[in-house]
Amino acid sequence: MGKRGPKKTPTKILKLRGSSRANGREGEVYADGRPKCPDWLNDKAKTVWRWLTSQLDAMGLLAKADRDTIARYCVVLVQWRQAIEALDKGGPNLPIRNAEGEVVDYKERPEVARSMKLSDQLNRLNRAFGLSPADRAGLTAVQSLSKQNMPDKSRFFVKAN
Repeated sequence: MGKRGPKKTPTKILKLRGSSRANGREGEVYADGRPKCPDWLNDKAKTVWRWLTSQLDAMGLLAKADRDTIARYCVVLVQWRQAIEALDKGGPNLPIRNAEGEVVDYKERPEVARSMKLSDQLNRLNRAFGLSPADRAGLTAVQSLSKQNMPDKSRFFVKAN
C-alpha cells in the first residue's frame, strides 16, 4: 500500500509561502545549483530546459537532484506542443469515408487523447515545481506581503537645504 495523504510540500516552497511548518522541518538536503542539461534532449527540449531552469533559479527552487524531473518536463512539454500543432493543422476530427470516397462519419484524432494525457502530466509536473498558477499566486502573495511590511526609511533621509 502506498503512503496516505497528500504529498509533502518541499521546505523551500513552504518558506516562500511564509508557512510556519517550514521551521521545524529536517532533511531535504540537496545540492543547490543549476543541474547540467542532459545531452540526449533535443533542441526544442533544451530551449525549454533553459527557460525552466532560469525560472526555478529565480524562485530559489533549483537543485541538482531535480535534473531528471526537469528533463521529463521538457520532453513532455515539447510533445504536448507537437500534438497541439497537429490538431491546429488537421482539426480535432478525422473523416471516415465509404468505398465510394464519401464522408460518412467522423472520429476523434489520436492527438486529442494524446494532448489530454500530456496536459495532465504537465499539470502534475507544474505542481511538483510550484509552477501551477495557484502555487505561483501563493508564492507571490507572500513576497508582496513581506515587501509591504518593510518600513519606509526614506523619512529618515531628509534633504538638507
